[in-house]
Amino acid sequence: MENQPLVSVVVPVFNAEKHLKNCVNSICSQSYRNLEILLVDDGSVDNSLALCHSLAKCDKRIKVFDQPNSGAASARNKGLDETVGDCVLFVDSDDTISPTHIEALMDYAQEDIVSTSFVQHWANEINVYSDRESYGYGREAVLEYYGALDPLACGSSCNKLFHKDIIDNYSLRFLTHQSDVGEDHIFVWSYLLHCRSYRNIDNRSYNYIENPSSLTHKMASDDTKEYIARRLSLFGNLVSTLQPIRDTGYLEYILFSYHAYFSDTVVRNTYLYNNLSRKERFEIINSYRRHVTDAGYKYRKAAKGIFNKLLMTGVFMPFVIGDIMLGTLFAVSRLIGR
Repeated sequence: MENQPLVSVVVPVFNAEKHLKNCVNSICSQSYRNLEILLVDDGSVDNSLALCHSLAKCDKRIKVFDQPNSGAASARNKGLDETVGDCVLFVDSDDTISPTHIEALMDYAQEDIVSTSFVQHWANEINVYSDRESYGYGREAVLEYYGALDPLACGSSCNKLFHKDIIDNYSLRFLTHQSDVGEDHIFVWSYLLHCRSYRNIDNRSYNYIENPSSLTHKMASDDTKEYIARRLSLFGNLVSTLQPIRDTGYLEYILFSYHAYFSDTVVRNTYLYNNLSRKERFEIINSYRRHVTDAGYKYRKAAKGIFNKLLMTGVFMPFVIGDIMLGTLFAVSRLIGR
């Protein structure tokens, strides 16, 4: 343990009393022992903060911080401000990690970024976000590998090991104005732009527990327009973040994956919930199309081509066909009513 680099584990906490103990226990029981565990309570109104202090009494590696409610991004930034470790990883307070998670990542800590597959648990459904064991050297190798991944796997900050010196040297922090809808995508890509080597391992050691009461899920169901507006804001921030590689050919390559990801998210949330009229749904889809084609980067023509590809590959077609059918039935019912 004395020769092991110190790893800082940052856990943002907000109203997490139901899951926090399982989360922290999974960290404390890691086979890799040289850890500092930073629990950052973000203005919880339940017993989370008291639980954090209780857990800290059981393990001297745990440090507790609290702040007024400012969002998960701000809580992660507070953790980064307080870390003293050589490497950093993030664990959400709903989630757990397998006993060898950190050890497996640290086996390849000589690389600038190390990532792993993860398992998503939602109700009675389990999805595995997995990719082959892979490694590469050079900026192009890093951009090509992570640009090809599913954005959910690529953009998550929780399935990766970061180096504190890279974070500090480039003053990297989470965007607090992104309002906790995909804010880690921007942080991850800001970090990846400075990497010259990577390693991905397929040990499925991060357990992502979907929480129906989380901000993202509540916003998606309670305020579809606001949720989609924040998704569009995330896309704009991503475009700005990737501007340093606009002349390399990788910008379009990376954004294509995100176009597909955001298109699916926007369209599904527009049609999944019934609090929007047919007119409102069309307005949102058209707004998204305009946002994609006028994203503020130099490849507008390419962006239009990407949007058309999405149409051709059927991302929108089930919903478009469904709306045509609804419109037809509505018109027929009105005729019959006469």
